[in-house]
Amino acid sequence: MPMKKIVYVLFVCICLTGCQKCKKKQPEPDKGFSAPVNTDLYAYAYFKPGTYWVYQDSISGILDSVYITYANSGTYTNGDAEVAQGFYRGTFSWFKCDAISSYDHYQYENWMDQSFEVNGSAPTVNRERYQMPGSGSISGLTIHLAAIDLEKTLYVSLDHVIYKSYYNSFSINAQTFLATQKWYNYDSNCDDNQNTNYYIAKNIGIVRREQLDSNRTWSLIRYNIVQ
Repeated sequence: MPMKKIVYVLFVCICLTGCQKCKKKQPEPDKGFSAPVNTDLYAYAYFKPGTYWVYQDSISGILDSVYITYANSGTYTNGDAEVAQGFYRGTFSWFKCDAISSYDHYQYENWMDQSFEVNGSAPTVNRERYQMPGSGSISGLTIHLAAIDLEKTLYVSLDHVIYKSYYNSFSINAQTFLATQKWYNYDSNCDDNQNTNYYIAKNIGIVRREQLDSNRTWSLIRYNIVQ
């Protein structure tokens, strides 16, 4: 091969190699948060209107009818405009459902928002109590349940909760509930600052509530569930 041709071929190869090295790798687009929804959160804590629970007090025998008044769920996406306002980027699922107690007249709300999972927090359902006409004056917020291991503790506000036990079946009088979780709530803001055990059954909700400081237990005696 003539020397000029050899030099030309080498020159072309060097140029092509150099051009490839000069190309900068484009950064991956910031897609933000995206994670599958923990469906157990919905099964244990999300209920629609038409749902009601009737509990009986172990001390007085009085009944408390708790019924869902509102429920909604969905997803939302935060883009550049929301990030500029300080919100996390990504697509998040959420739900909330409100219930009224005929006994204490408070409104109780279960709610979940996946944006709380951005920094590695466990998928969690919160429980909040609001003052209503005829209720007491102690509002509060606590953790209802979360996707965590047994005996793990989660903290919220001034109290904390512990996932104490899991029962394949849990019986109350003549009723048996499947897949029931037991949560210990220290100094519960939703129970007049009492230490309280909650027993929460899948697709049923709260089936038993033990307010330990007053030695009062509320047990589910009948219910209707819409999910």
